[in-house]
Amino acid sequence: MMSLRWRILGAFILVILFTILLSVGVDYWSKGRQLSQFSAKIRSGDLAGILSRTYTDDKNWNLLEPVLVRTGFLIDPEKLRAAEAAGKDHSAYMPMGVVVRDIEGNVIMNTFSALEQGAAVPQIEGDVVTIFDLDTEQAVGTVAININRAYLAAETREFLIDSLVPTAIGGLITAMVALLLAFWLSRRITAPVIALTEATQVIAESGDTRHLPVNSSDELGQMSASFNQMMTSLDTQRHLRKRLIDDVSHELNTPLSVIRLEAQGMSDGIKPPADAAKQIMGEVDMLGNLVHDLNWLAETDAGALRLNLEPHSPVRLLTTSVERWQLQAKASDVELTLLPLSSELPPIRMDTVRIRQALGNLIQNGLQYTPAGGHVTVQCEIEENRWIEIAVRDTGPGIAAKELPFVFERFYRADPSRQKGTGGQGLGLAIVKQIAEAHGGQVWAESEAGKGSCFYLRLPIQG
Repeated sequence: MMSLRWRILGAFILVILFTILLSVGVDYWSKGRQLSQFSAKIRSGDLAGILSRTYTDDKNWNLLEPVLVRTGFLIDPEKLRAAEAAGKDHSAYMPMGVVVRDIEGNVIMNTFSALEQGAAVPQIEGDVVTIFDLDTEQAVGTVAININRAYLAAETREFLIDSLVPTAIGGLITAMVALLLAFWLSRRITAPVIALTEATQVIAESGDTRHLPVNSSDELGQMSASFNQMMTSLDTQRHLRKRLIDDVSHELNTPLSVIRLEAQGMSDGIKPPADAAKQIMGEVDMLGNLVHDLNWLAETDAGALRLNLEPHSPVRLLTTSVERWQLQAKASDVELTLLPLSSELPPIRMDTVRIRQALGNLIQNGLQYTPAGGHVTVQCEIEENRWIEIAVRDTGPGIAAKELPFVFERFYRADPSRQKGTGGQGLGLAIVKQIAEAHGGQVWAESEAGKGSCFYLRLPIQG
C-alpha cells in the first residue's frame, strides 16, 4: 500500500506536470495568435503617405515602381529576372506584396499575385488605405499589403518552435525545482503524522507517553500539541491511578492488620474478647466509611450524582452543623464557635444532605488539626450579592504554601507520615470539592505554616 508521503508527492508531481504543460500550450497558442494578429494588422498608412506624396508630385503613377523597390515592397527587376532564369517562384523572395488600385478599384500595381494590370481585385487580405492627391485632397486610389499566408504560417511555426526551446528548458528547470520543493513539502507535511503514528505504536507496545515536537502553529502543529496534551493527561491519570491504588491499599492494609492482630490476640488469650471485638468493630466501621466515600466519589466522577435541590436557610444549616460537632469539640478541648452574621442571609437552593456533609467535613478537618485549647470558628457572609461564602478557620499548625494546591486531592496529606489518629483517610476535602462544584460553587484554602488555616466554601445564591 502506497504511503501517505508518496501519495502527496505523486499529487504534487501531477499538478506540476499539468501546470507546465498547460503553461507551454497557452504560451504557444498566445504567441501564435499575437503573431498572426500582428501580421494581419501591418499598417499600410506609412506606405500610403509615401504614395500620396509621389502621386502629388507627378500627378501620375509613373514613379510607382521605383518607390516600391526603394521601400522594399517590390523585387528589383534584376533579381526577378535572375529568379525567373533559375526557374524559381519570385514569391519566395517576397513574403508580402503590395496591391495599388485606382479610385475605380482597378489594379495599377500588384507585386505579389498574378493579377494583370487593370483587372479587378476580388479580395485583399490586409489593411486597405486610401491614397490622396495632397494638393486637392481628393482620393486617387488605394493601397493594401497582401500577406503570403503560407509563408507567414511557415515562419510562424518556425518562430514558435524556436521560442519553445527556451520555454521547455525553463519548464524543465522549473519542474526540477518544483519536484524538490514538493518532496520537501511532502516530508514536512507527513512528518508529524509519521511521528504521531510511531508515538501511538510506542504507547501501545510499552506505554511510554512520549511527546511530539511542535514546529508550527498550523493544523499539523495543533495536532501535535493536542497529542502532547493528551499524553500529559494520560501520564497524569496513570500517576493518579497508581497513587490511588497505593493509597487505597495503604488505607485498607492498616485496619486489616489491626483486625488480624486483635483476632490473633483474642485467639491466643492475650486480649479479652470484648476489648478485641470493640477494636475490630471500630476498624470495620472505618473500612465501611472508606468504601462509602470511594463509592460516592466514583458516582461523582461517572456523572451519576443526583442532587436534590431545594430552598434552604443557610443560617439554619450553619447552626445545626455547629451544634452537631460541639460534643467532639469539647472532647478535644477545642472551642467551636459560629460567629454572628453581618447581614441577613437569603435562602439558597441546595442539597441539604450534601452541603451538611461538606460543611461537616470542613469542621471535622479543623477540629482534627487544632490542638487542645485552640479555636475553630465558622463564619458566613454574602459576597458580591451573588455568593454565600462560608469560612471555617482553625488555629492549627497550618499548611505550607507549596502544599495548598493539593489539599483537595484524594488521599492527599500534607504530612505523609501522619497516622490516622491525627489525619483520617484523606478523602474529606476531596468530597467537599466535588459537592461544591456539583452545586456550581467553589472551595479553596488559605493558610500559613504555624498560624492556622481557613477553608472557604462558596455557593451561588441563585442555585
